Amino acid sequence: STAVTVGYVALETSISANAWQVIDKPVEFTVGATTLDGIAQSVDGTLRVFKLQSPGKVHRAALSGRWYYFSGVFDFAAEKLPDSPPDWSDINTWPSGDQINEQAWKTNGEGKSTVQATLPAGAYRAVVESRDRFGKLVTNEIVFQVYDLAATQFPTKLANVLTSPNWTVEPGQEFLALWGTGYETGSAFVELEHRGKILKSYWTDPKQTQHVVRVPVSESMRGGFILRVTYVRENRAYLSQMRVDVPWSNKNLKVKWEHFVSKLQPGAKETWTAIITGPDAEKVTAEMVAGLYDASLDAFLPHNWLQGFNVFRTEQIRFNSRFENQLKSLQHLYYGWNVAYVDDQLTYRHFPSEIANLMQQFFRRGLGSRAMANGAPMAAMAMEESGGGGRNEMAKSDSTLSDEISTVTGGKSLNESNKAPPSQPPPDLSKVSARTNLNETAFFFPHLVSENGTVRIEFTMPEALTEWKFMGFAHDKDLRSGFLTDKVVTAKELMVQPNAPRFLREKDVIEFTAKVSNQSATRQAGSVRLTLADAVSLTAVDAEFANEKTDLPFDIPAGQSQSVSWLLKVPDGARTLVYKAVGASEGLSDGEEGYLPVISRRILVTESMPLPIRGNQKRDFDFARMREASKSDSLAHQSFTVQVTSNPAWYAVMSLPYLLEFPHECSEQVFNRLYANALARHIANSDPKIRRVFDQWRGTD
Repeated sequence: STAVTVGYVALETSISANAWQVIDKPVEFTVGATTLDGIAQSVDGTLRVFKLQSPGKVHRAALSGRWYYFSGVFDFAAEKLPDSPPDWSDINTWPSGDQINEQAWKTNGEGKSTVQATLPAGAYRAVVESRDRFGKLVTNEIVFQVYDLAATQFPTKLANVLTSPNWTVEPGQEFLALWGTGYETGSAFVELEHRGKILKSYWTDPKQTQHVVRVPVSESMRGGFILRVTYVRENRAYLSQMRVDVPWSNKNLKVKWEHFVSKLQPGAKETWTAIITGPDAEKVTAEMVAGLYDASLDAFLPHNWLQGFNVFRTEQIRFNSRFENQLKSLQHLYYGWNVAYVDDQLTYRHFPSEIANLMQQFFRRGLGSRAMANGAPMAAMAMEESGGGGRNEMAKSDSTLSDEISTVTGGKSLNESNKAPPSQPPPDLSKVSARTNLNETAFFFPHLVSENGTVRIEFTMPEALTEWKFMGFAHDKDLRSGFLTDKVVTAKELMVQPNAPRFLREKDVIEFTAKVSNQSATRQAGSVRLTLADAVSLTAVDAEFANEKTDLPFDIPAGQSQSVSWLLKVPDGARTLVYKAVGASEGLSDGEEGYLPVISRRILVTESMPLPIRGNQKRDFDFARMREASKSDSLAHQSFTVQVTSNPAWYAVMSLPYLLEFPHECSEQVFNRLYANALARHIANSDPKIRRVFDQWRGTD
């Protein structure tokens, strides 16, 4: 699927620059141009830089945000509405002043261009302009600031600014941050916290409205530290807390390939070599777990491994700064009232939803199609409702139905599009070996030890033609770890890929399809064959499954593929099958062999009936339910078994207290209700008292 963006212009421009800009280096802008759907375009345009018109004093931001008068009511908006007055507390709404720089640009084939401009300290707006292929003007803009680290006065009329070139610093480097305020004077309280302790705290000089924070980062500061700046002015608190990340990069291992092949032959033997290095690029001895499996399994459940040990300490912000001078809204004491609900929906006479849904599904199957005219969908519906009993009467013969099945090859039918040139002799498909090892896991090695930083992975690829996903995780005794993932494809120049179902069911009429792909540089013509065999006896069962035309021709241009299909009818009593699809051209061949279970459409139902007979008796028993079942057209009797036991269990365990108390009053009705418990008989044989009760009861009438 795809989405198409429609607009009033046919071009979209973009401009970006780093948030940290200083006067020592020119500002570098990255300009891009694409269509509305994101396709890169090679166009030219102009970049203009304007100095922003700064207010005469610092303006505090509203506690509740900005409200604009729009459409007769006051409405809250996160962005500036057209023709609204500027919000002087938001630098993005400041109007543009004098133009101080203009340059031309032209994007390359990737739709990118780079423009540089040297600017003094201050606040600016950069605007890019271009025209689409219809001549319409397209613009975009960004607002940015340029800082002078040597200055003592902050040049922009903003109440509070805290910025840094990078909030992630490695040990041995220096962390740099800048705080500034647009007031004439101002003093902020700066705190540096690490592991719950204040490393440094101080007040900035009130006469200097710009202050640079510099912190040398040592090895002991891994996990990060906290920078906190507190500034209060005009009864408004500006509380800034930032976490500076000092990563555990010394616990990272780098795993990369020394020898790797991304396209393999099915069944090929291969050896891959990976190199494991430490932070200083030295080879280390580490243990590695590696696995390679069919990437299509991720469609059921994505599978990913741990990419690192997340057990190292990370600094967290534990200090909660709060200033009580905040907006307080009017509180409701009581509001709302109950409103009576009346359903005014008009409902007309209509089919029940169950019937309407079935009718929609019926018509979606193609009521006016050729297949419906020939009765194929009606036969399918009859087979679903009758359990397959009406298939032979309503479905057409194999040859007629197979001729109606066509592929999307220029409007030709399957048999017409697959005709091979008559000049070529047909290939001998009996000599084509099929791929049988279709395992979905190529290997899983949980314990690979590197020697001098080198890991060797030796394996044999399964014979499935698919994409494989490799994952490898390495670690050592110092809890250093690394992760490596990659993709592998098994393919052949001529590939026969059957689309076998997960299982078959008795009385199914299915279309067994296969895709024949030509990855060679020349046109390939030949034939493909599907044969079926019983999985136990390995005898051919093509006739039972109505697979009369086993061979189908193909003629495929280079780099293309073609679908072929066979119509199969699953008989009753079929067992697990072995399917074999092979194909060959004049110089190339391929095949695949696999198992295909067949599920019975019948359920084995067992009914039992007790037949109690005492002594020398003759009794008649009526199997009423069996007599009624014999009238069914869908039931088939399998077996009738009579079991005779000379000495059955006499009564249930729960009846023992009753028989012990009244051994001579147990009627035949009670006996029929309480007999047949083997556990009771076992207790009777093991206890003499209970045994005597049994003997007395058996000797009575």
